[in-house]
Formats: sequence, structure tokens, C-alpha cells
Amino acid sequence: MAHADDELARLWGAFRKAPFPDALRRTRLAGEDAALLDFEIAGLVWVDIHKGLDGERVAALREYLAVLDEALPLIQDEYGASYFTELRTMAAMVAERHPLGVEESASRPTRRSGPPVRPPRPGRVRRPGRAAGPDERWRVRTPVR
Repeated sequence: MAHADDELARLWGAFRKAPFPDALRRTRLAGEDAALLDFEIAGLVWVDIHKGLDGERVAALREYLAVLDEALPLIQDEYGASYFTELRTMAAMVAERHPLGVEESASRPTRRSGPPVRPPRPGRVRRPGRAAGPDERWRVRTPVR
């Protein structure tokens, strides 16, 4: 496991320095925005390296891997294909570290046309008494000193 962790850390270090492919800006891959796909998957890899993923995030990562499997053959730009192949390699390494368990398989969402629903961004909380929905309002939580 330590060897896999070292390899993932090495790949992550190299990937962080690589610029996003210009040819894929404002491009959709398999129905998903390429930049958002990169952002979501790289974020999940980062969380796993630094904190570890919970069952929901592992399921989301597996959903994104399925999207990448559809998208990779569609990328015609050589650098873009290389960039997303590296991202897929890291995501697959993370997914392999989290075998599909009984609890996760029961709560695993079914495949739908869009990406998995993201949890709220850290540092933001829903206002009490408000219903959750696409137009819900958020307020920033200020740290207590």
C-alpha cells in the first residue's frame, strides 16, 4: 500500500504542475464540461490523498470514472488526451484503494445524465429553516478566533 501511496503522490505532484489543455477550455466531453470534470475529479483525488474519501465521495469518483471512460476516446487533442489519461489513472488508483463495500453499494446512486450531486462547499452552511433546493441561499461561516 505504501508503494501505491508513493506512486499516487508522485503522479499528483506532476499533475498539479501541468496546465489545463487550452484546446479543451469551454468544451464538453461526454456531455460534461471538461474544466468542471477536471476540477471535480482532481478535487476528489486531493481529498483522498490528504484526508481520505467517505463512501459518497468514492461513489462520486466512480461515476466520474465512467464519464472519463466515455470522454477519453472523444478527445482529439494529443495533450488533452494525455492530461485526462493521467487524471483517470490517479482516479482509478484512488478507487482501487476503496473496494466497493456493502454499505456503499446500497447507497450508490444510479447513473444519470449529469454528474453526481456535489455536497456543499466547505465553509458554507445552509441557513436554518430553509428548504434545500437549487435556489437555496448560503452564508459563509466565519471562523471563531
